[in-house]
Amino acid sequence: MQLLPALRILLGCAVMFLAAGSTHAAVDDISDDPEVLALLPRIVQGAPSGVGVERYHVIQAVNAYITHMLGYSRDELLGRNIRMLYPSDEAFERVVRSKYEMRPDGDLVPLETQWRRRDGSLVDVTLIATPLRPDDISAGVVFAVFDISDRKQAEAHLAQRTRVFMAALSTFIVILLALIMWLSYSLRQRRRVVDALRRENAERRTAERALQDSEGKLRTLIENFPGTVFRCLYDDHWTALFMSSKDGHHAGYPTAEFIDNAARSMASLVHPADHARIAAVMQQAAAGNGRWELEYRILHRDGGIRWVVEYGTTVRDGLGRPAYLDGFILDITAQKEAAMEVERQVQAFSVLNDIAARSALTLAEQLAIALRLGADFLSLEMAVVCRIEAQRCRVTAIHAPPDGALDIGTELDLATSYCDLAVSAGGLLAVEAMGASPFRDHPCYRTLGLESYIGTRLEVGGELHGCLGLAAHAARTTPFSAGEKYFVELLARWISAAIERDQAAQRVRRLAYMVRHSNDAMFLVRDGRIIDCNDATVAMFGRPREGITGSTPEVLSPPLQGDGSSSAQRSVAYLAAALQGQPQRFEWLHWRGDGTPFDAEVALSSFEENDEQLVIGVVRDISVRKQREREVLELNTTLEARVAERTSELASALDNLRRTQGELLHSEKLASLGALVAGVAHELNTPIGNAVTVSTTLLDEQRRFKERTAAGLTRSAFEDFLASVNEAGSIIERNLARAAELIGSFKQLAVDQTSYQRRVFDLREVVQEITLAMKPTIRRTPFRLVDEVPEGFRLDSYPGPLGQVLMNLINNALIHAFEGRDHGTITLTAELAAEDWLAVSVSDDGCGVPAENLKRIFDPFFTTRLGKGGSGLGLHITYTLVSDLLGGRIEVHSTPGAGARFTVHLPLCAPLRAQA
Repeated sequence: MQLLPALRILLGCAVMFLAAGSTHAAVDDISDDPEVLALLPRIVQGAPSGVGVERYHVIQAVNAYITHMLGYSRDELLGRNIRMLYPSDEAFERVVRSKYEMRPDGDLVPLETQWRRRDGSLVDVTLIATPLRPDDISAGVVFAVFDISDRKQAEAHLAQRTRVFMAALSTFIVILLALIMWLSYSLRQRRRVVDALRRENAERRTAERALQDSEGKLRTLIENFPGTVFRCLYDDHWTALFMSSKDGHHAGYPTAEFIDNAARSMASLVHPADHARIAAVMQQAAAGNGRWELEYRILHRDGGIRWVVEYGTTVRDGLGRPAYLDGFILDITAQKEAAMEVERQVQAFSVLNDIAARSALTLAEQLAIALRLGADFLSLEMAVVCRIEAQRCRVTAIHAPPDGALDIGTELDLATSYCDLAVSAGGLLAVEAMGASPFRDHPCYRTLGLESYIGTRLEVGGELHGCLGLAAHAARTTPFSAGEKYFVELLARWISAAIERDQAAQRVRRLAYMVRHSNDAMFLVRDGRIIDCNDATVAMFGRPREGITGSTPEVLSPPLQGDGSSSAQRSVAYLAAALQGQPQRFEWLHWRGDGTPFDAEVALSSFEENDEQLVIGVVRDISVRKQREREVLELNTTLEARVAERTSELASALDNLRRTQGELLHSEKLASLGALVAGVAHELNTPIGNAVTVSTTLLDEQRRFKERTAAGLTRSAFEDFLASVNEAGSIIERNLARAAELIGSFKQLAVDQTSYQRRVFDLREVVQEITLAMKPTIRRTPFRLVDEVPEGFRLDSYPGPLGQVLMNLINNALIHAFEGRDHGTITLTAELAAEDWLAVSVSDDGCGVPAENLKRIFDPFFTTRLGKGGSGLGLHITYTLVSDLLGGRIEVHSTPGAGARFTVHLPLCAPLRAQA
C-alpha cells in the first residue's frame, strides 16, 4: 500500500504524456501545455514503475519499464490484445472486473496478479488503473504496474524460515520439558527402584548423549541464525535470561551486558517514541494467543537509529500466566532505508509536478514557488537562483528568512560566493558540514557562514547562466541522499528551461512589438494570397485590413508598372522565386486605396510553418527618396552654373571661417584660463578659510583674556591664553604657507600657459600642477584621475603648451569617455620611447571612440556634441601645439567599449623652430 502515492502520481504523469502524443479524441481533456509536455516524457520513461495505456483491451502505449520486465520489445506489445499477458482467462477476467474498484475514501485499489513474460515464465505484479474517459469507462485505461516478484519471494522465504525455526524451537522445548519430567519422575522413584535405575543407567546415558547432541545442534542453529534469539522475563525491563548472536546485539553492545540487566536492559534500547506501541502489542499478545510480530526502532551504540523486526511467543507458567518471552530479532534497517528512499523520491516527483503545474505564472512567481517548495522538501532554510555575469554573481530569485543577508538584487564577487563552488565543481556539489569540509577556508563560508549547501550550475542555451543553491546555517546530521541530489538536478533543469522559455517568450514579444510598430508595411502570403498584415500596411495603403487580407498582392498595385510591364505577371514571378528559397529585393510601383501611386522598395523571403511555405513581404515607402533623386538629377543639369556661383560665396565664407576660427581659439584659451582661476579659488579657499576661522577664535580668546585680567589675572589663566595663542599661530602659519605654495604653483602654471616660455623642467612637476588645477573639476564627477608619471624625466621645452595639451586631453576624456556611466578612471603615464624621445599617455577605461571617428578626431570643428557646448577645437588645438610648437606628434588608439589612449611623442629638447 506504500506504493499507492507513487503509482497515482505516475498515472497522472502518464495520462498527460501519452495524451500529448495521441491523436485520439479519448484524451482531449488532457493538458497540452508545451512546458508540461516537455518535462513529462522524461519522467514517465524513467519512472521506477511500468506505465501504459490500453483501449478496448488493445495495448496502445508502454514505457521502458514494462518492456524490460516482460522481455518484449515495444513493437511486439503495441497493438496486441492485453489478454496475452495473463496466464489464464480467469485471471484476466478477474482483473477486468476489479480494475475500477474504489476504497471508501475514494482512492483506487491496487490489484495483485501475474503476467506472463516472453519466455513463458510468470512475474508477480501490482496493478492500478484509471479510466481515460470518466464518462466512458469501456474506452480504455491508463495503468501502472510494479514488479513485486522479489517481494513475494522474500515473503515466502522469510515465512518458510520462520516456520522451520519455530518448529525446531517448539520441538526443542517439548523434548526439554519431557526430559525434565522424566528425570523428575526418576529421582522420586530412585530409593524404591535403585536396582531398576542401575539396570536403566546405560539407557539413560544413551538418552543423555542424544539430548546433548540435540542441544548442540540447536545451539549451532541459534548461534548461526542471522539475528538475535532471546528469552527474557515478562517484566517492564524485558530482563534477558538468554541471548544469542556471537557478534553482539544489533545495537552494537555485547550480549553479556543484557543478561540479568548486567549493564543495560533490552527495553532501554527501544526508541522512546515506540515504547507505548510495543507495550500495547505485548499486552495484546499476552491476553491473546501469545504471539506477536512488530517493527520498531532501537538506539545504536554509535548514536544512530536502527530498524528491527521482532517475532515472538509468550511462555506461560503452570497457572497460565505469562512467565517468559521467547523470540528473535532481525535488522531491517537497509530495507527500511530503501523504502524511505523510494517514498522520498515519490515526494520529489510530487514536488516537481506541483512546480511544473504553475506555468501560467510569471517567471518570478514560478521561481519563488519552486525555491520555497525545494527548500521545504530538503528541510533547508534558504534557496537562491543567481545570475553570473562578468565574474559577478547577482541574486535574481530567493526564498530565505526575512532577516537574511541576501535579497533580490544583491551582488557579490563570484570568487567570494557559494556559486563559485558549484561552477568550479562542474556539476552538482553537496556539502553537509562546510566547516569540516575542504571548503572551510573559502571566502563564501567566512562571509555568509552557511554550513549545509547543495547547488549546481544553471545552463541556458548551452551556456552558463548562473547557479541554483539551497543552504542552511546548521550542518546536516545525515548526508544528502541520491534522491535528494537527483531532485536538485531536476529542479535546476526545470529552472533553466523556465528561464529559457521566458527569454524566448520575451524575444517573441519584442519581435511582435517591432513588427506591430514598424513603419514598414509587412504582410504574409500563402498560396498566392495575403493572410495577415501589420498596422503599417493598413496605414501605408490606405485600405481596411479586411480589404487587404484574403486578396492577392497585385490588388495593391496598378495594372502596369512604370516600365509598362504587367504587375500581376511580375508579382507571380517574384513570389515563385521567393518560395524557391531565393530572397527578392526590388523597387515597385504601388497605389493607395484612393488610387494614388507611390514608389516602394519590396523585400520577399520565405519560411516554413506547419509544413506550409509562407512568404513574408516588407514594403518601404521610398516616394520621398525617389522625388529627391529626380530633383538631384534635375539639379545636375545646371551644375556648372551653380558651381561658379557657389565658388564666390565659398571664398567669402572661407574668410569668415578663418576669422571665426581665430576667435574660437581665443575663446578656448580664455576657457582654459577660467578653469585655472576656478582651480585657484577652490584650492586657496581651504587654507585661507582655516586661517580666518583660527583668527576669529583667537580674537574671542583675547577678549576673554581681557575680562579675566580685569577680574584678577591668575597664572593658570595666563598659561591657558599663551597655549591658545601658540596653537592658533601654528595653525595660521601652516595654512598661510600652504596658500603661498599654491599661489606659487598656480603662478608658474599661469605664466607657462600664457607666455609660452621655454625652460628646463621636470615632467613630474608639470603633471602635478595640472592634476592640482583639475582637482575641483574631478571632484564634481564620479571619476578618478590617476597620476603614474615617474620623476626624473627632464625636458628642455615649453611647459605651458604641454600643460594645456594634457588639460585638453583630460577634459576630453571627462566629456566623452564616460557618457552614461557612473564610474571611470583616467590614467597619466610616461616612458622613454626612443633615444631623446618621451611618450606621455592619457588613457581611460570608458566607452572608446568609434572607428569611423578616429580619422577625423583632430580635424577642426569636428565634434560629437554639436549643440551641447562642444566647439570641435579642443583636440585640434592639442594637435597643433604638439606638432608645431612642441615638435612632436600625437596618436590615438581605441577599441569601442574598451577605452581610448592618446599618446604624445615629445623630443626631450624641443626644436629651435618652435620658438617662432
